[in-house]
Formats: sequence, structure tokens, C-alpha cells
Amino acid sequence: MTAIFQKHNINDYSLGEMLQLKRKEKNNSFEQVSKITKIKVDYLQALENGDYDHLPDGVYGKNFLKQYCVFLGLRYRRLLPIYEKERAAVSGDVDLKKIFCHQRAPKRYFFLLPKFFRSIILVVVILSGFFYIGYRIKGIIAPPDLEVFFPPQNYITEKNTIEIYGHLEEDSFLFINDLPVIAQTTGDFREPINLKTGMNTISIKAQKKYSKNTVIVRQVLVD
Repeated sequence: MTAIFQKHNINDYSLGEMLQLKRKEKNNSFEQVSKITKIKVDYLQALENGDYDHLPDGVYGKNFLKQYCVFLGLRYRRLLPIYEKERAAVSGDVDLKKIFCHQRAPKRYFFLLPKFFRSIILVVVILSGFFYIGYRIKGIIAPPDLEVFFPPQNYITEKNTIEIYGHLEEDSFLFINDLPVIAQTTGDFREPINLKTGMNTISIKAQKKYSKNTVIVRQVLVD
């Protein structure tokens, strides 16, 4: 059996896009989902569009997400942190003071020091600030860790279906042949894939929101 892989733009998959992909995969309309889950169509659309201002606050909004995840077969605990981050960003609740939190020393102690030592302290503080910012930026844009335990490279099989499994870094998005895959909260993932007779090229890709991609390619021959 030949697998048909649909191409997507994976530069930025939001929570809503993942929900929408899974709903369309199940061939369900909003009305069908609403009838089964008892969630209003407006709330379902708000979840997929990231329109959090039209969702109830607190546990009510989270409960709608949980019900929707159960219906779609997605892991609620995996998607909840993404929901909370996106909602906080929309509502402007992100506390930037927590990013750089430095306590200022009393001025009287600072001016009692000799000028030479004050200059050294200023240089150290400035360099430390640049180092900290560089460290944070590197952590954001660095490619995420990705391990593929199976299949090995140049794997030969007689089966037309195999299960790919491995481990990826926390808070990373996973794509196999450009299709999104939901990993477990531990970072482990298992995903069955259909193969065609002959040589198959499988691309496993991990990505954070602003990071470079980590890509592992496996060649599988179906004999």
C-alpha cells in the first residue's frame, strides 16, 4: 500500500491548527462535533482560530479543550501548556519582569567603592547581561534533541507497515513526512506508517516555535 503524504507549511503550528488538522482527518464538521460533545459551535471555532477572547475564563475554557481533545483522540495534558501560553500571550498576562529579575544594591554601598573597582563591576554586570541574553537566545533557536530508535538506517522488511518510535525534546513539535505527530508528555513517540514496495524515504523532523529544525532521514526497503 502506498502512503499518501499531504504537505503542510510547518513554520508555525498553533494549538488551533493541530485541532483543525485532527478534526479534518476525522472528516467531522463543527456541527457534528458540537452534537456529540455538547460544545457550542462558536466555542469550537474559537479554539481552532485562537480566538480566546470568545472562550470562557478559567476551568470552563480548559474543560472545552479537554472534551475536544478526548473526541479527537489527542492528549489533553500535552496540549494544555500550549493553550495556556497562547491564551496568556493574547490577554497580555506575560510578566516580563520575571525574565530579568535583578535586585538593585543600595547606592551608598556602590559609591563607597574606589572608581577602579566600580568600573570593573560595571563591566562584569554588562558582560553578564550580554551572556545571559545570548544564552537565552541560543536556547530558543537551538535545534531540539531528536532520537529515532526504530527503524535503523537502511532497514529491510517484507511488511508494508512499520511503527516508527523514538524520543524528542520537551515542548517540541514532531513531523513525520511533514505530517504532525502528537508525542507523549514524556517525549516518547510511536507512529505507524504505510510503506510502498521498493525504497521508502522517511523524514522525521523536530522543531520548536523559533528554532532550527532537527531532521533524521531513514531509508526503508520493502522487499
